[in-house]
Amino acid sequence: LENATGLLTADGHVELFQGEDLLKADRMELNVNTSQGVVYKGRIDTRKDNYHIEGERMERLSEEVYLIDQGSMTTCDICEGSAPAWRFRAKKLRLRLDHYAVAKGVALEIKDIPVAYLPYLVFPVKTTRQSGFLMPRIGYSTKEEGYKYLQPFYWAIGHSQDATISLDYRSAKGLGGILEYRYVLSRVSQGRLESLYFYDRDLKQERIDLRYRHTQTFTERLDLKADVNFLNSKDVRKDLSSITAERTQSSMESNLFLHHRTDLHSLSLLTRYS
Repeated sequence: LENATGLLTADGHVELFQGEDLLKADRMELNVNTSQGVVYKGRIDTRKDNYHIEGERMERLSEEVYLIDQGSMTTCDICEGSAPAWRFRAKKLRLRLDHYAVAKGVALEIKDIPVAYLPYLVFPVKTTRQSGFLMPRIGYSTKEEGYKYLQPFYWAIGHSQDATISLDYRSAKGLGGILEYRYVLSRVSQGRLESLYFYDRDLKQERIDLRYRHTQTFTERLDLKADVNFLNSKDVRKDLSSITAERTQSSMESNLFLHHRTDLHSLSLLTRYS
């Protein structure tokens, strides 16, 4: 440590603790006055969100901002000698702790096997929910669907509600969209809406699948539960769902349940549509 300039040079199993986060490196050159420096073969482990960010060379612009060459990122626990279940590798990575990471030249690896390439990727590295695109689902089906592409977008509307909006493309069948909306109005009122709209080119018709769940406690003695399902044709889930139990179900029910309790009596009202 050079006291005059504030330059700190450390070699061999270097560890720098910053709050609950830990930076490990083979070598570190750091100015303790400005918090700027360079880290070689480094790894940042964040405790709150379990992020693990590695890089051959990590330029530290401040306590929060890093420019990383040949970097990688995962939320899987890393064990010495074994690859994580998944991780992103990037040629260039700009990281701001408790904020966002921006990566260029990105490859998604599953157990060290590259499975997808993205020229550009932005992902959150913070404790609160953030709006943004989620990982797409890509596949191929021989069941008259062809190539399939599902691109979800997560919308953090507020502290008590959020939504996921997805584009559903099937090359041999058509195009549609999926909306999932979740809300908590209070400690005694919450629900979830799931809806699918798909235009089937083969049948030249619209396919609609609507599901709604809501629970409501009016008083300590009176509560309500709603479980509503709607299909505009009976074979919507059979043709479009990827869940085996839904594709093979022979019937579907909607229920509205109202329950009232007293010290001596209990009254229940159930309305059911099958």
